[in-house]
Amino acid sequence: AATNLNPGEITTDLSRIDRELYPGLVERVHALKQKYPKWEFEFYKTGLDWDRFVALEYSPTRNGSSGAGNPFNLVYDTYKGTWICEYRGTKKYDSGRWYAASYQAVEYAMDPRSYLNEYDIFSLKRVSDKKNALSKADSLVIIKGALQGRSYLNQAETIYNVATSENVDFVDVVARLIQEQGSGTVLTSGNRSADPNDTKLYYNPYNIGATGGTGAAVVANGTARAKKEGWDTFEKGLRGGIQLVKVNYAEQNTSYFEKFNATKSDYSGIYHQYMQNITAPFSEGSFKKDLYQEVDPYLTESSYTFVIPLYENMQKAATMQPNHFLTTPKGKTYTAPADPTLPAFANLNIGLRLRSGPGTNYTDLGTRAAGTLINVLEKKTNDWYYVQIVSTGEKGYMAKKEPGTSDYFSFQFKQNPTMFGKTMEYRHNANQIDPSLPSVAETTTDLNVRATPSTSGTRVDGLAFKSLISIREKVQDANGYEWYRIRYSLNKEGTEFTKTGYVARNPIGSIDYNFGYLSSVDTKVLEELQPLDPTQESELINQKNPKLPAYAILKANTVVKRGSGSLSSTTIRTLPKGTRISVRSKMSNKDGYEWYSIYYNLVDGKFQNSGYIARNKVGSSTQSFRYIINPDWSKCAYLLSKNEDSSTGSDTTTSEYPKTAKTTTTLNVRRGSGSLSSPII
Repeated sequence: AATNLNPGEITTDLSRIDRELYPGLVERVHALKQKYPKWEFEFYKTGLDWDRFVALEYSPTRNGSSGAGNPFNLVYDTYKGTWICEYRGTKKYDSGRWYAASYQAVEYAMDPRSYLNEYDIFSLKRVSDKKNALSKADSLVIIKGALQGRSYLNQAETIYNVATSENVDFVDVVARLIQEQGSGTVLTSGNRSADPNDTKLYYNPYNIGATGGTGAAVVANGTARAKKEGWDTFEKGLRGGIQLVKVNYAEQNTSYFEKFNATKSDYSGIYHQYMQNITAPFSEGSFKKDLYQEVDPYLTESSYTFVIPLYENMQKAATMQPNHFLTTPKGKTYTAPADPTLPAFANLNIGLRLRSGPGTNYTDLGTRAAGTLINVLEKKTNDWYYVQIVSTGEKGYMAKKEPGTSDYFSFQFKQNPTMFGKTMEYRHNANQIDPSLPSVAETTTDLNVRATPSTSGTRVDGLAFKSLISIREKVQDANGYEWYRIRYSLNKEGTEFTKTGYVARNPIGSIDYNFGYLSSVDTKVLEELQPLDPTQESELINQKNPKLPAYAILKANTVVKRGSGSLSSTTIRTLPKGTRISVRSKMSNKDGYEWYSIYYNLVDGKFQNSGYIARNKVGSSTQSFRYIINPDWSKCAYLLSKNEDSSTGSDTTTSEYPKTAKTTTTLNVRRGSGSLSSPII
């Protein structure tokens, strides 16, 4: 069991992790390890008590409820419902676009089990201390693809050069830039200081010291810090930010630890964090995963190391993600929900006195620390409760609102909330190319909803990170973005979305998606995504275009282009001979070639990316791909030996199964159907 680990000790031995002490961790890691054998997992014993650490991180006085300073934990102002702090409600902070985060939101973001899935796990990836092994040319293709539509796209080569010379992975650098700067600000394009005689421009790409109560204050403070450091070029600002992070956050070596510093066993780490946004680890991890998939589409070829913090006395159930459609608290006038049926467990939000009776005139039995677990036995009068300290068995009285306070509560009832009577878990569909619409998705960033499909359209609403939406149809490409009509704002019964609007999914040609399609969603209105239907055999006899979409295999190394397909379009990558693709539609002939829209990067029978390729010169019979019949692409591609001329790739006859096949990867033969069956060879 992991009880023999000392605080700060790390193990990679899964058998040392006690399933009872750390519920849910072993099972989740085991499932990931089975699917991704090259992934490595390190378990880090923090020595921190879970409830106390969460309570200290969240503490209302620390979270801005005293009225002084900014909270340490923020969510964007598009968030609603139980994401928002119980005490501060919709009061705006730090540039006027942020709310204080709720206890549940902080606990959800701190719970390592929230990340132990193949979509969020890269938030726990150890920051690389070495440069990426890719060539400069390949690296720049990936960097430029990630920065499409962002004002600092022209800095791609600088980003690569600085990352290389600082011996860090450019993926970590690009993910941080996107997290901090979005599409770009004056801190990436250059800003003048407050000194009217200073004509220099200053750059602060990592937002070092860029905090404040308003947007103007954030920019002013960020610029002042850049001037102090002498960052008068983008390169200097980027290099300086990387160096400061390397020095000041050396022990906090994951996006998770940079936000929630569990590396200090005395709890002092809560005062040393890189970011205030509690969803930043999720979004940074998502950016990193997208970039690594450009290098390793299946995430199976490279080794990645993930660091999982171990806390003491964790609750058995993983923390439920907050939801957006409950009534939003309104500042200091927020009224706490009715007490649950007592007795019920609670955690102290602050250090709180235990007294011999229900009032301040009774004997003070000593202060109990923030995070202490209590059993609330009975409510008395004027917000006084009869409680028992769980760890010692002592009984006494505590005030839910300490005298003299008016805007926060002394303890928080522990909850295991559900939606629609069920605990909902979302699983991202592996195929993020548009499925048959309508379909359901989850936002991967904060997202504006507009009245018309254009950046000039009126902003009618905002969607927070991880909001559920229904994608109705692809509308148009405009202002450099792909636009979709959506339904959003799910009703309380979970039976329908109540509002309609338009959102941009991604810059044209980019895979930087603002929402991800979902499958296996446990609610009444969300559809299960279906894989693409294979094309019928009768349509593939002579290799003329069948009814599209259809499956095909590349006959030669083939360049994939962005845009609508032309020789002058930006190259995404070169796909090797034998790559399996889905041919979606024929485009216009350009530059003397026939161009086609395709999907590629097949994972678990579903495609990951899109682009454009030339099949052949106009009028030529030399073709870059051949259509094939009913392929089983989960493990192997059929050799159509009975109905295909191997020299030309054209079909000559049709036949029924069985057909001859050859494996295209190392493949286990098992005793029964299913991956859990034992292998024979």
